[in-house]
Amino acid sequence: MTRQEALQKLETIKRNSLRVLRLLEEIPRTSESDTEIRDLTVLLKTELQTEYERMLPESVQRKLSMFEISVYSPTIEETWKGTGISRLKTDGVINGRWSDVLESIVYNTSKYIS
Repeated sequence: MTRQEALQKLETIKRNSLRVLRLLEEIPRTSESDTEIRDLTVLLKTELQTEYERMLPESVQRKLSMFEISVYSPTIEETWKGTGISRLKTDGVINGRWSDVLESIVYNTSKYIS
């Protein structure tokens, strides 16, 4: 993956997370916005898990570019493990925890996007 592709993936993750945060701030929320919140969060969770698991094998790590090794992979790992997205029950009640998780994702992905 090129540096540009990696940055685009991080930007997409950030953009989708910001969209969910905006939807979470709506008062009152509609059933349509709740559905979009769930759908986007499931998409984010799946994408982060897929990328995290893709980069785990040592054989894959040996083939990563310097940017992937130094920026992309650690960002994905930190986001997957440290934000709470891996433990978020996307079929559960949408509450303040969702905002905390999404804010953490935005923060982690924003560190390297200019």
